[in-house]
Amino acid sequence: MVIEKLPGFKFFVLGPPFERDYIFKDGKEGVDVFRRKLNFFESALAVTAFMQMDDFGMGKRDIPFNESYLLDEDRQSTIAKIVNSQQDSLTHGTDQNAVRDAYHNPASEWRKIDTDWLTSAGSLALRLNSHINNTSLALAIESDHPGKPVLLLPGDAEYGSWESWHAIEAWKEKGANKKHLVEDLLNRTRFYKVGHHLSYNGTALEKGVMMMEDPSLAAMATLDRRRIAKGWKSTMPNTPLMRELIRRCQGRLFIMDEFEIKNAPSKTLDPTRLGKKVFDRENFPNSDKPIYLQYTVTL
Repeated sequence: MVIEKLPGFKFFVLGPPFERDYIFKDGKEGVDVFRRKLNFFESALAVTAFMQMDDFGMGKRDIPFNESYLLDEDRQSTIAKIVNSQQDSLTHGTDQNAVRDAYHNPASEWRKIDTDWLTSAGSLALRLNSHINNTSLALAIESDHPGKPVLLLPGDAEYGSWESWHAIEAWKEKGANKKHLVEDLLNRTRFYKVGHHLSYNGTALEKGVMMMEDPSLAAMATLDRRRIAKGWKSTMPNTPLMRELIRRCQGRLFIMDEFEIKNAPSKTLDPTRLGKKVFDRENFPNSDKPIYLQYTVTL
């Protein structure tokens, strides 16, 4: 798509995908997307099973508890004998009040799971949110300058959307050396607005960042850990993704706020050393906190 009032630039609309399957698709960790660091509360019963279900089939891993609580056959047999023994005792007139009192003892409150299933709601909402993320408008903007560098703006698109770009039939063999056009656009990406706040699944791995080969690549991410929910702090930023982007950008990865970020990009590259033509900042009056950061990408 060419906009007449913006000569020299061509817009490629990558997403959202038309096919519903891509909107609901998650990538395989460590292959399609980066591994996540999120640890659900062990009391989040339903979500553990939900996140591990394969094609909605029932299998060995479709369990509501953490796998460390699974019993081997010997322990299952022992517990079964204990339960049967208790049932026999109740049947033959054992004081049921004693059993009831044992389970209602205040010291045993921790054993109750009356409302524990409710803690799954937040994690399930995150997964629903990812499906909304895959409806994000994703753009690649190509410049007609030598080398035709690209600015990649994927919004909050997650893996399902990224994969759908590579499946656009009309773009097969339309890139350099008969590559798929999306692969070619990624090869020429010079500026990447990092998807979904540096989360593990906001940037595709094999079909995304690993195809960004421009030696002048720079990336910027919107992330403010003071504003995100506490449960997300173990996932944003995703350490392997941040490390890979720092390497590929040779340090030119800028995060809106590096608060509480270990091994922050600025420790690899001091932006102020890039010179005022490339990097500049504007501060509040009488304050060291910048109101904005400006980075110049040469096209």
